[in-house]
Formats: sequence, structure tokens, C-alpha cells
Amino acid sequence: MFPIPPERRNDYISKTLDLLSPKGKLAEVLFASVFEKEGPPFGGNKEEYITLFSKQYRIKTLENCYNSIEPRMGNELFFIFEKP
Repeated sequence: MFPIPPERRNDYISKTLDLLSPKGKLAEVLFASVFEKEGPPFGGNKEEYITLFSKQYRIKTLENCYNSIEPRMGNELFFIFEKP
């Protein structure tokens, strides 16, 4: 979901890049909203994720989850990013 605090997300992106081989893929489900309460989990939005991840990854897929559980339907994004 994104258990990483917003101020540490660049560290997370750098670490995932270190762990992946060239052309490796990162696939996750992320929340598609910002929460009013302190996390975790921490929310975010599609534009934020594009801004953060596109600096280091190629965006292969970033779309609404079609198979979320009912309470989260329309509030989750599925993504696949590829390491260059």
C-alpha cells in the first residue's frame, strides 16, 4: 500500500533500484487518496507517484485496480515500473 512515510519515498525508490537487475520490474498496489490521519498506511495520488517514480523508472502500467476488495474499490492503483 505505501507504508513508507512521504519524506522517505525517494529513499525507497533508490533502494528498489539498487535491488533490481537491469530491466527488473517493480509491481505494487498503492492507495489513490491522501488520508487525513497520520499513517501508516500513508496515502498518495497518481500524479505524485508519476512524479516520484518517473525520475528513476519507466512507467509500464499505472491504472486503477480492477480487483480491489469492495471497501477499497476505486481507491487503489496498480502499477508496474521498469528499471532502465
